[in-house]
Amino acid sequence: MDRTTKDNNYTHISVMKNEVLEIARGAFENKVNPIMVDCTLGFAGHTLAALQEFNNLSVIGIDRDLEIKPFIEKKLETYSNRFTFQNDDFSQIEKYTKNADFILFDLGVSSMQIDNPERGFSYMADGALDMRMNRNANLDAKEIVNVYSFDQLRALFAENGEKSAAAVAKNIVEFREKNEITSTSQLVQITDQSVPRFGKTGHSAKRVFQALRIEVNDELTQLENALYSASKLLNPGGRLAVIDYHSLEAEIVKRVFRDLSADKTPKSVPKIENSDSSFKMLKALKPTDDEIKNNSRAKSAHIRVLERL
Repeated sequence: MDRTTKDNNYTHISVMKNEVLEIARGAFENKVNPIMVDCTLGFAGHTLAALQEFNNLSVIGIDRDLEIKPFIEKKLETYSNRFTFQNDDFSQIEKYTKNADFILFDLGVSSMQIDNPERGFSYMADGALDMRMNRNANLDAKEIVNVYSFDQLRALFAENGEKSAAAVAKNIVEFREKNEITSTSQLVQITDQSVPRFGKTGHSAKRVFQALRIEVNDELTQLENALYSASKLLNPGGRLAVIDYHSLEAEIVKRVFRDLSADKTPKSVPKIENSDSSFKMLKALKPTDDEIKNNSRAKSAHIRVLERL
């Protein structure tokens, strides 16, 4: 069971921490000075646990949100000789290392972002329509809902599984003709009017907010590029692990892992072991019932693992 940690009023629990450590342990076997890259550093729960568990481990932490830096420096000050922080998109992983033994992606939104109304990620609190993980980025959720056409909005929401995508898009367009949409509460008001309550599971705005966040941060394209880049960096025996939370992420991870682990060698050619394209997929893991009970954000999580042979 993971321990809850607090930093400056933010409460967060590292999802599937024990499973991540076990996967890492297998990757570090027979490695004297293993290297880990945490591509979605967030509050560094997984990184801290790994640094505590493995005495000779060095970690590179990547996160596009520069606002986490002071929290991370304080949290990991004991391990400053074994940890470096890089403020960048995870698709740029190849800029920061030439090889690694364990590479981790936790695709959940960090607690610092979702619990802060000013960031606009949560439909449970009123705040500005932002949703940028990097606040220096140009595109935000406010621009999308006020500028995208009806057809663009409908397609965006439908791709994220919102069955009432057309109704939501229509009501957004009608609302903005009278008033600019600037807050999360205004958008929730629109989704409440658009998504039928009968048979509805979860909040009316859940899929709409998720779709906007993915669009703002170009998450799916970045993820695919990052996974291929990360796979090139794995040392023999190294592992690439991804914690995903919804079907769009999962499909990309599974597709990339299947592609990388497929045997592309013609039958007439002897197979070369330990080649750059020699990978295998390990069994996907789910959180335990105890963890889900203590951390609702873990409910939809899966860890998928690719191992370099």
